[in-house]
This record gives sequence, structure tokens and C-alpha cells, in this order.
Amino acid sequence: MTVNASGRRRNARQPRRGLVIVVAVITFGGVTLVWQASHAIFVGATSTGVNTIAAATVPNATGLTSSRPCTAIAPTARAVSSTAGPTSYVDVPTPATQAGDLLLAVVVATDRSDPITAMDSGWTAVGGQVTSAPDNLAAVFWRIATASPPANYGFSWNDVSDRGAAVLASYSGVDTIAPIAAISNAKGTSSTSVAAPAQNPARSPTRLVVATTVNSTAVLTGPAGMTAHGDIVATNSEARLSTWDELRASPGSTGTRTTTWIGNNDYITFSIIIQGPASGTSDPTVTLNWTPPTNTWVTDYDVLRGAPTIRVAGRVTSTWTDTGTTASSGYTYTLKSIAGSWASSGISVNVAACP
Repeated sequence: MTVNASGRRRNARQPRRGLVIVVAVITFGGVTLVWQASHAIFVGATSTGVNTIAAATVPNATGLTSSRPCTAIAPTARAVSSTAGPTSYVDVPTPATQAGDLLLAVVVATDRSDPITAMDSGWTAVGGQVTSAPDNLAAVFWRIATASPPANYGFSWNDVSDRGAAVLASYSGVDTIAPIAAISNAKGTSSTSVAAPAQNPARSPTRLVVATTVNSTAVLTGPAGMTAHGDIVATNSEARLSTWDELRASPGSTGTRTTTWIGNNDYITFSIIIQGPASGTSDPTVTLNWTPPTNTWVTDYDVLRGAPTIRVAGRVTSTWTDTGTTASSGYTYTLKSIAGSWASSGISVNVAACP
């Protein structure tokens, strides 16, 4: 025997569906259920003599949409170290780094014309050996960091009577095959400023690095808008080396970048473009948005993306952000309205993997 919402008995072999428009108080086997029947369709049935009741219409939210930034990976400055060498070499401490980072070294030797060389394997020289005749020599090197780098990296030249200095910086989010997209230099004598050459990267985002050295201890004022990183004076006070960098969110010309100082000095400057991976994105989030139902019995929402289910509180809540995504993966999200122990059928949205 089945008891329907009106309290009438009817044949259990002929179950009947009816939309109840009032708040009903229904008792089955000593259990009382109170429900706003205008939002639930009750179905009477019998199963081995036990009466059951089910709801079919807890209302879904509507207009479920998703947004995913899929932002290209940008080269990011992680750490920097610097040192001044005692004689014919510099031994610069390794800055904080992780496997796959770019290590970028700028080295200056005083009163030199013979090459600066890396004392450790794995370094690539870029930009040539640049002299500010008749004084200093500068060179740039890069390598990709390993999981267990040494405590220091060394760079040397031939004459034991000469001094030097070096700045070593680490950058994450780089193209590990070709991290240096471009490098140019300018050099000269007896000036109070120098303009690092413009670069014109074809892809974005990139990071512009400017490194300038002069043959004195004069304080260097870097290009406007750039962040200062390394600054070091050689132990014989015959060279100062400073570096700056800047994120470039869009492709196109960087324009020249000017370093200034007080006093007439010989100078060398480099402009360097560090590029991110040719493909891949940084994707920390997927954001869902929806329109809440007008039904006042809805108190929460469940978001399902596999396990576990996430409970989002508040009937009028209309957004939620997933911070545990992977850029190369696509996802399906299902949103269910919750009213007590009841749930709606749910609505879903598919989110594609980042390109």
C-alpha cells in the first residue's frame, strides 16, 4: 500500500505522480518529512513493504560558463648574486635556482684584451668579448641550471695582475633550448651615459636585461622603468658593473635604454632578450560562473570535477575558482544545487586544455 501526498490510499501496482502546491507534512513508518511541495514531485511506491519518497525537481542553476586564462609562460627573475675577483678570476656564488632555470652571467675584467673564459663546463658565450679600449673587457655567458648546481661558478682571464667582477642571475620560465633570443652591445670612451641598443623580439612575453660597466666606481643610474638587480665594484676600483631587467608582455621594439653616471668614463653596455618556452602556458585557475535559481530552499552548490566534490556555500553565490588545474588537461565540471540532503540533476560545462 502507498500513501501519496494527499494522504489517500491507492493500489501499490498503480503508482501515481502529482505536483503538490502546498507545504506538506508526511509521515512514513514513524519518520516525518517536511518539504515545500511546490518544488518537488513525490512518487509513491512500495518495496518489500517499506514506503519511499523521492524528489525530482530541486532547481538547477542556469547559465554555467567557464573562463581559463591560458597565459603564456613569462621569464621571471628568481635570484641574483655578485662578486669581485682577487686576481685573474672571479668565483661567483650560485644564486637560488631550480633545475631548468636560466643562469645568466655578465663578467668584466679590468685592463684586459684577452678572452674571459668559463672555468666550468656547460656555459655558452654570447655577444662576443667586448673591450672599451684601452681599459676593460666584458663578456656574457648562459647555461641551464641542473638539479644540483655547484656552490660557485668561476670565470677567468690570463693576467694575474688584473681584477674583475661578475653578476650571476637566475631566471625561471625560459626556453631551455634557446633562452637568449637576442643580444647587442654598445661601447665607447669618455662619456657620462650610454644607450643600450633596442631589441625587437618576435614573440612574447620576454624579459629585457641591460648590463652596463664603466672603468670607475661611479654609481650607475639605470634605465627608467627597469628593476635593478646586480651591482658590484672590482677590488682594484677600476670597474663597476650593474644590471637591470624588465618584463616585456608584448612583442615589438624595446627602444634604447640609457644608463647614466657622474664623470667621464669608458663604458660597455649589453641589451639581452630572454624568451620563454616556444609553447606551453601558465594556467593556475579555471573560474566557473552561473546564475542562482530563485528557489529559496537552495542553500549551497556542489561542484564535481572527479573526486572529491567541492561544497560551495550560499544560495546567491554565483562563482567559484578551481586552483588545482594543469594547463595541458581539459576538464568537465558539473554544478548541482543543494537543498538539505536533496540535490538537483546538475548542469555541466567542458573546459578545453590550454593550447
